[in-house]
Amino acid sequence: MPARNFIHVVDRCNNFLLSGSSKLKCLPFFVSDKQVGIIRPDILPHLQKYQDVFITSPTMLKLSDDLKTLKERSEKVQEVLTDLREQKVLVTLNGWRNETFDIRTSPKEKAYMEVERSGICLFGAISYGVHINGYIETDNQLMMWIARRSPTKPTYPNKLDNMCAGGLASGLKVRHCAIKECEEEASIPKELTDKLVGVGCVSYILEDKRGVFPECEYLFDLKLPTDYQPVNADGEVGAFELMSIEQVMDAIVSDDFKPNSALIILDFLVRHGFVTPENEKNYAYLVEMMHVPLQSYFANSTQISCRDIYKQWQEVGKQKDHPEATTLRNGKRKLRSKIRMEQAISRQNLYQQIMDNPNSQLFYRLINRNRSNQQTSTNCLKIDDAYYFVPEEQRRSFSSYYEDLSVLKENIYENCYLNLWKIRQQLYEQAMDKEIKDPEQFTETEVMKAIGKLNTKKSADESEITAEH
Repeated sequence: MPARNFIHVVDRCNNFLLSGSSKLKCLPFFVSDKQVGIIRPDILPHLQKYQDVFITSPTMLKLSDDLKTLKERSEKVQEVLTDLREQKVLVTLNGWRNETFDIRTSPKEKAYMEVERSGICLFGAISYGVHINGYIETDNQLMMWIARRSPTKPTYPNKLDNMCAGGLASGLKVRHCAIKECEEEASIPKELTDKLVGVGCVSYILEDKRGVFPECEYLFDLKLPTDYQPVNADGEVGAFELMSIEQVMDAIVSDDFKPNSALIILDFLVRHGFVTPENEKNYAYLVEMMHVPLQSYFANSTQISCRDIYKQWQEVGKQKDHPEATTLRNGKRKLRSKIRMEQAISRQNLYQQIMDNPNSQLFYRLINRNRSNQQTSTNCLKIDDAYYFVPEEQRRSFSSYYEDLSVLKENIYENCYLNLWKIRQQLYEQAMDKEIKDPEQFTETEVMKAIGKLNTKKSADESEITAEH
């Protein structure tokens, strides 16, 4: 097989992930507490003017929490996009479709809102579509039906394309959408669309002058009779051409092919064994870049922490005109309080994990946490229906877990942690012996004052152990 630049095919569809893109300048877009999109810096000023709809901070753009239902969110965002369309300030809205896409982080979730199709790239939200690879087999040779897009199409006019393809509009099921596109774009009858074979997905993040496009395409292969001729019915296709695999390979690496459709056909060539590790040295990279993990990308994204907000404010010299100046300047102490609250929540989550599923790895994390922060308080733990309130009880009850940490396993837990456990055990016993020999009673107020002094480092720890104990 002659060498072809297939890397151009995958990089063209994933240019947002490559150097020189706007990726590092973008802000996450949140609805409620979930990131659902990516906002480009050139688009942000147009959206943040609508302060009743969008809340802007240095770290994110967020849909107003006052908009609680799908209907409320959809209507308000539709008003914004309609207004921007009338102003003619965003090129993507020139291709207004009067068709909506769902905004969600994965297909299994309910939609947060429905957005005009031409405007979804402004929010950098995941959109879904279907692509159908039509092919025939004749004389032991596989050939593909390739479409030439209509010159009147608002996007990629006159470009080569898959035989059939279309976006997954709000309310449509995937297979129903594929059948619909086959009927409209190629006049394929039901007895043939019944033979559609789902073969997986291709995903990527593309960026162009319109916005950011994280897209997931559901793929279907359709083997057609050798004498079948597709005929367009909706005016979106100018012509169809039957191409050999060699012709197809030459076409997809050219700029005459619609970028994402070239990617889908490259996937077809890989699946059918025309592009292999033996004839393509970049095979692994090609396959990886055809399956960018969009679902986990958004699922793992969370709102930026208060600590990071504070760092950003410091980096810009604690500017008084900073967008969050009222919070950051006047509420410096409040912000640090939020940081402590976040840390407390993180600690509580760890303790809850230990209670739900006690194991050595979690106690490894607990020891690391306590070593790095001597002021960490120990919560009540419950294991096997028994409650352990004080560190002494916890140490005795969970000593086997601490001992396990010294056993060399896959994670190679260090012996130093076993030594640490033994040292702490001795300290606990010494402290407990002192208390038992000479018990004293204190009021709750006295105890709280003593803890306050200890936490502010205004009082020494007379037992020679730190506050975490």
